[in-house]
Amino acid sequence: PADMDAPEWLNNLYRRARADKINSAVEAFTRKHTTEELTNLLQPRGIPCVRVNSPLGFTGDEHVETRSFMASVDYPGFGAIKQPAAPFVIDGVRLAVGHVPAIDSWRSTSSVAGGKPSSISLAAAERSPSYLSPVTGHTSSSISPVSGETIEGVINDKGSDRDGNGPLDGMRIVSFDHVLAGPYGTTILAELGADVIKVESRRGGMDPFRFFGTGEDPNLSPRFLEFNRNKRSLTINLKHPEGPRVLLDLVRHADAVLDNYSVDVMARLGIAYEDLCKVKPDIINLRMPGLGCTGPKRHYSTVGTNITSFTGLTYLWNYPDKTNPPIGSQTVYPDYVSGVMCAAIIIAGALYRDRYNKGAFIDLAQAEATAYMIGASLMEAAALGRDPQPLGNRSLSAAPHGCYPCKGEDRWCAIAVESDDQWHALAQIFGSEVQQDRRFDTLEGRFRHQEDLDPIVERWTRQREPHEIMARLQRAGIPCGVVQTGADLVADDHLKERGFIVAVENPRLGRVVLPNFPLRFANARLTRKWEFPELGRDSVAVLRDVIGYSEETIAAHQRDGVLE
Repeated sequence: PADMDAPEWLNNLYRRARADKINSAVEAFTRKHTTEELTNLLQPRGIPCVRVNSPLGFTGDEHVETRSFMASVDYPGFGAIKQPAAPFVIDGVRLAVGHVPAIDSWRSTSSVAGGKPSSISLAAAERSPSYLSPVTGHTSSSISPVSGETIEGVINDKGSDRDGNGPLDGMRIVSFDHVLAGPYGTTILAELGADVIKVESRRGGMDPFRFFGTGEDPNLSPRFLEFNRNKRSLTINLKHPEGPRVLLDLVRHADAVLDNYSVDVMARLGIAYEDLCKVKPDIINLRMPGLGCTGPKRHYSTVGTNITSFTGLTYLWNYPDKTNPPIGSQTVYPDYVSGVMCAAIIIAGALYRDRYNKGAFIDLAQAEATAYMIGASLMEAAALGRDPQPLGNRSLSAAPHGCYPCKGEDRWCAIAVESDDQWHALAQIFGSEVQQDRRFDTLEGRFRHQEDLDPIVERWTRQREPHEIMARLQRAGIPCGVVQTGADLVADDHLKERGFIVAVENPRLGRVVLPNFPLRFANARLTRKWEFPELGRDSVAVLRDVIGYSEETIAAHQRDGVLE
């Protein structure tokens, strides 16, 4: 509509306040075009747009086939089955996929009588280090990471205690992360003690999450703090002639470089993997574009909800026989999955470099990381040539199994009865009428009569508070949980006792409640400052203490706009 050409529509907050009007206008437009027409129209303009695939549509997509994500695996006595491969490519090679081991298959494959390890496995065990020592060849002085965290009782390779900031103390990551997928992964690394240096620019390269606040101040977003705490902020104008040189000087002192930009960005800035290897031959470089670094759709712009749709997950995230429209979920599930994989792969890359004295280029497609989580559905689609149907809240192994309304406004609980014993315990709670109903005595019977069973459960739950239901059913050995809101989580006694919910006073944001790091160590205690990485706050310190620039050189770069 012509009125949307007005200047105020360029403001993100203004648009978000008028989402209903925008969605109505967009729907009127999209209904005039096919999915292929829309994709071809919008993607060249950098607008994230993908088809909502079913699992069968994903496995048959030309991009997925070109990248060989669905690998054919031979199963003895059965034949070839397509199943998802590992969702990353290392130096251009996709790791081979093996079949599921048959029961007692080790007896026929063991090379040593009596089931003892073979000489090959013993050699591998002797070669493998028993500790993570990721940093090699650093020439700069050690850095005290901005988080100020401490760890007690860490054992090094000689078996003695040492001081440090966490298990990854000494590892340094240069990260071009933004929004959620990259930042979530590097936050995990930073929480474990790595020195994560987040590179941004005031000249068009700031993380959009800096503006997930109530205004335009890039240093006032609680959402940004959540996914970037304990990192250092470095600003470099990579469009300045000296910008890439400064960045490459920093890479000389790093273990890994990561980005979740679109596929062409790093090469365009002069910091592609080949450029990094010239200054740091054993660098670990992890790239995580939405659809990967190769394939006919590698240039596609994506966000989390696009990736969920592309993989078939949106299609599956519905009720039975209700896929039009494919409602799905707006949770950016791919970002979290990709972030966790990113952290694990970076650590694996550092181990690989220590063992073999060489680096690696790793292509982690966020779409493949997401599809990896629904492998059974993809295998079913590929093997049978038809789509598995969405299950809603139902299960193939439990009944009743669902999300049931409770007393109160929009209050719910989730119940999953997995065995006959659990059912008899639940029926006793429901009363004699349900106990005497022979239709529900077996799992097969409960599956057959779910349409009659769910209303019985619902009538009982509607009369009670969700936490009361959870406590009572848990005492009876029946899996049950409350569908908690954000307010419930913040007040959850169990989470607070474990130290997972943390309330901190931040000088910029005031009181902020955030989730703590979920891992706990038997011989280590991590403490955190929860500092906000203000834009460019650590630029001078990084250039001086990590790269080794003189005060005169730093001042010149500041004056010339290199550090903007």
